[in-house]
Amino acid sequence: MFLFNEVYKETIWGGDRIASMKGSSPTLHRIGESWELSGIPSHETLVSEGPDKGKSLSELAAEYGASLLGRHVYDQYGKDFPLLVKFIDAHAGLSIQVHPDDLHAQSRHGSNGKTEMWYVVDSSADGRLLVGFDHAMSAEEYDESVAHGDIANKVRSHNVKSGDVFFLPPGRIHAACAGVLLAEIQQSSDITYRIYDYGRKDQDGNPRELHHKEAREVLDFTSLSDYRTHYTTQANKPSRLAACQYFSTEILDLSQTTELDVTPLDSFCILICVDGEAEVDQRDGLQPQTARLKKGHTLLLPANATNVVLTPLSSSKLLQVWVP
Repeated sequence: MFLFNEVYKETIWGGDRIASMKGSSPTLHRIGESWELSGIPSHETLVSEGPDKGKSLSELAAEYGASLLGRHVYDQYGKDFPLLVKFIDAHAGLSIQVHPDDLHAQSRHGSNGKTEMWYVVDSSADGRLLVGFDHAMSAEEYDESVAHGDIANKVRSHNVKSGDVFFLPPGRIHAACAGVLLAEIQQSSDITYRIYDYGRKDQDGNPRELHHKEAREVLDFTSLSDYRTHYTTQANKPSRLAACQYFSTEILDLSQTTELDVTPLDSFCILICVDGEAEVDQRDGLQPQTARLKKGHTLLLPANATNVVLTPLSSSKLLQVWVP
């Protein structure tokens, strides 16, 4: 298995809960994001310990190939790690935004699009997420709302608590409001179109850039009756949270020692601890070792990992992510 040094991102809306959750003391203030696993150039996470210490995900992929990534993943993506995993601390509200699909992102930016999901790790009593239009919009009504600065009133507000899940395909308008701490799983992409940013200014005193035209081209103006992902859990068995062509995510609610077999997936497997603490024992495959996985921490199991045993050290919840 592989453990990585996270990459902290200071943002205008960030706070101090990520560092507190992780038990770290970074020099940055207002940390809005912790990039747990990233292959994005100039923002790659590096292995934190072991014989591959200091290597990036792309270097690991180039060296280990399908043994690390899985044959079908390596054949499709090569050494480009296909996912980006983050924690997000919305001390203040994030901008109302939308992401493009692969077609738009490739044509405009030479990048992947961004399909993503949110898992609520923690929330204040009044924590909310804005997801999806609250009624079917026309492009003209959107233009009018943007011009009048009331687009936030057209996005559906969801009161949230720990464990809530939202899937966010490209084109779906969304924002995290103040008081919410999220785990985010997404395509490897850093393309975001800001629609509304509450009139905030950057560190130089200039209004933050907005992308009304780009957003208009990719927005899904339809409205759904329910945007929340509903799921049930079974103790010590994986329960599906999200499934798309880019990633599958399950939650493991652990109360006893459980074996995990990732080899049938033909994919690497990411474990993200969102509550409690567990011991992960990988006995065979690339870099076998035993590690403690605490809340707010992430590890990468190679595709050839076998004899993986999970032992909760307290009641714990892990997100399990792979490429289908």
